[in-house]
Amino acid sequence: MIYFKGQFYLVTWSGALGIIDIQGPNSVPQSNVIYLNDDNKLFRQHSTQFYLVDVNDALLLVARFGRRRSNASRALKTVKFELYELDVVKGNMKEINNLGDSTIFVGCNGATSIDSTKFTGVIKPNQIYFTDDWFDQNYHLECGGGKDMGCYNIQDGNIESFYPELSLSHICPPTWVIPSL
Repeated sequence: MIYFKGQFYLVTWSGALGIIDIQGPNSVPQSNVIYLNDDNKLFRQHSTQFYLVDVNDALLLVARFGRRRSNASRALKTVKFELYELDVVKGNMKEINNLGDSTIFVGCNGATSIDSTKFTGVIKPNQIYFTDDWFDQNYHLECGGGKDMGCYNIQDGNIESFYPELSLSHICPPTWVIPSL
């Protein structure tokens, strides 16, 4: 869920975009549901996570694709991302392949974007930083979860892993902490 331009938005696994408008503390919330045009069958794929994020006043849908590892753990591993700019009036999705100087962070606590020029040398532009949020792994796999963390380069599709060795936990998936500036 995201608060964007005075309304709350949420997306479901089936491609329904919920829009909730709350005018004030004593008003009755108004809600609407639109179904995103899904010509490429994005919402019918297995092992996919979705996030909504505001990037430079545009509402983006981030799709994260996972695949089971071939090792004994069978844990999910992120293999790619796709980005779509949403038209919330028409329900259209336009794939985009460049964030410019913006950077997106995704994980179990949602998604956010920042201007990477404010963190030169620390945060890479046109990237998606991600934490392991395949929840079922943390609790159901014998080894736990937490290994799937890294940085996805939107331009070339490469993934830089933050933990090439095991870094697993049964307690909690990794979480981004983003201070208010």
